[in-house]
Amino acid sequence: MIAAGEKPTQLHNNCSGKHTAMLAFAKHIGADITSYDAPDSRIQQRILRCVSDFAEIPAGEIAIGIDGCAAPNFALPVAAMAKSFVNLLSPAKFPEPTQRACSRIVSAMLKYPELIGGSTRLDTMLMRSASGKFISKVGADGVWLCGVLPCEKWPTGLGIALKIEDGDDYLSRPVVTVEVLRQLRILESNDLPELSPMPIKNRRGNVVGRIESVVKLSDTHAHS
Repeated sequence: MIAAGEKPTQLHNNCSGKHTAMLAFAKHIGADITSYDAPDSRIQQRILRCVSDFAEIPAGEIAIGIDGCAAPNFALPVAAMAKSFVNLLSPAKFPEPTQRACSRIVSAMLKYPELIGGSTRLDTMLMRSASGKFISKVGADGVWLCGVLPCEKWPTGLGIALKIEDGDDYLSRPVVTVEVLRQLRILESNDLPELSPMPIKNRRGNVVGRIESVVKLSDTHAHS
């Protein structure tokens, strides 16, 4: 692109995929594609209803802001974010078409983790290291969601959600997420040593320090 003298457009934004999906959905249901990203549009109201159902929060209690990519963003408590991933993994209470959709989403994330974050991004690295044990999805400003598939320990699955208070995406978040998964015995203690503790390097590439997690989980944290 640089060699061709071209400049990035909205099509190159990392949110362009979800906008494409919204437009496709608008075409599918015959909604207006020119206002698909308006909070009161049919598309965004359907998305809000879906978020409400999975997070188990009444739609009227969900605050809505506008994201940097111009799409509505839905504010949820961290616990509700975790609950939404449990419902994604174990959607038995939803209608059959929704259950099938959930299964397709989870299967696709497990089969193609590189399409979730890219080959060197946190989500992809985590899912590749876990061999099908969980799905992972980061959010902006230090948000991370994880859904551990149903197993003997967590029969309906386990939802994990965290928010780094200062919004750090690249240093604190990987360190904490890996440590949480280790303490829950979802990852082994020697998995992803390059992420936790996180080495700090100077301009010469010398290791001059490291970032460590001080998180200590109690039994009350680990429930589905």
